[in-house]
Amino acid sequence: MDIKPYTPAVAYDQDIAERVRRYLGSDPRVGVETLVVNVENQVVYLSGNAKSPEAARLAVAMAERVQGVRKVISTMNVY
Repeated sequence: MDIKPYTPAVAYDQDIAERVRRYLGSDPRVGVETLVVNVENQVVYLSGNAKSPEAARLAVAMAERVQGVRKVISTMNVY
């Protein structure tokens, strides 16, 4: 099991992840109940299911606007 030490960078990534989750949750068009947000080195990884291609694009665009995000990588599925 690979356990990463808790560092200021890890704390910042966790803060970014929480802000992205809250921001995505503020827009019902995104459908965040099935999206997973992970952040590593200020790169946001979005996975899970999007309810439409538009919802997936919106989630990426919104995540890119969160302060501190350097890049967004999406592996979301559209159902």
